[in-house]
Amino acid sequence: MKRTATLGLLALTAIGAQAAQDPPGWRVGAAAAFTDFDYSQGDVDGIDDSAVGAKVFAQYQFNSWLGIEGAFHNTADFKETLPNELAPDLPAGDYKLGFDGFSASAVFFLPEISEDIGFFLKGGFFDFDAQLNYVDNFSNSGASTNSYDGLMLGGGAVIDIDERFSIRAELEWFDIDFGDLYAANIGLHYAFGGGGSAPAAAAPPPAPAAEAEPEPAPAPPADSDGEGVTGDADQ
Repeated sequence: MKRTATLGLLALTAIGAQAAQDPPGWRVGAAAAFTDFDYSQGDVDGIDDSAVGAKVFAQYQFNSWLGIEGAFHNTADFKETLPNELAPDLPAGDYKLGFDGFSASAVFFLPEISEDIGFFLKGGFFDFDAQLNYVDNFSNSGASTNSYDGLMLGGGAVIDIDERFSIRAELEWFDIDFGDLYAANIGLHYAFGGGGSAPAAAAPPPAPAAEAEPEPAPAPPADSDGEGVTGDADQ
């Protein structure tokens, strides 16, 4: 398994604070992208390297199961020293290859199966620019830029930190024409209007205070002489 895939699986199995399915609304986020690219052409060794890039994204969730997401990706540079020609017009030497560009995808939120973590799957398309730079064994340098687009697939998990912030970990695969590009992204997203945690239940209203019982009326003065007259009249 690729190094980045292993890292991503570890991230997806992490247990965090209590999480719940996010309600509909806007979210934005940023992540570190642990990327891996593998390219070989027949029997010719090619670029096989890992790098740490970045990703920023915006997402809108329509309901409990469907959303859309747009993102900008930068893989940083994959580097390789090749003892043979990568292609007929590219000599042996030191190579650097990097990708950046945009993706758009539909996001499918899975039914809740745990109170602690929520999962999602996504699929869409990417449009990347690839920059290739090299210095050959004779100190000659060169560069080229090409554009590539195609299918991308992914999936991941969201763990709530509080009402608005969540940790997000995901794996992505991009169908590059001449190689395999993977990314394991770990970062934060911010939910406008509140995150996934359910609001606390309102406290019940206090019970009405019991009415105080009226004090008993004072007893009449005693009839001390038995003549039916009380109070000062007895004196």
